[in-house]
Amino acid sequence: MTDLVVAWDRDYRHGPGPDITVHPTGTSLIAAGQLQLAVPRRDATIVVTWTVPARPR
Repeated sequence: MTDLVVAWDRDYRHGPGPDITVHPTGTSLIAAGQLQLAVPRRDATIVVTWTVPARPR
């Protein structure tokens, strides 16, 4: 979690907001090159994904 917060602060803080999606449990999630937080729940997985910024800080 610490690494996720540090990467967000360094590269994504001043960019566009995250995409928040909900997927059925068991769905394989692929986020090549994107910062992603997945929160598994009993019936679904909530995913917060930040798109790679055009110009990283």
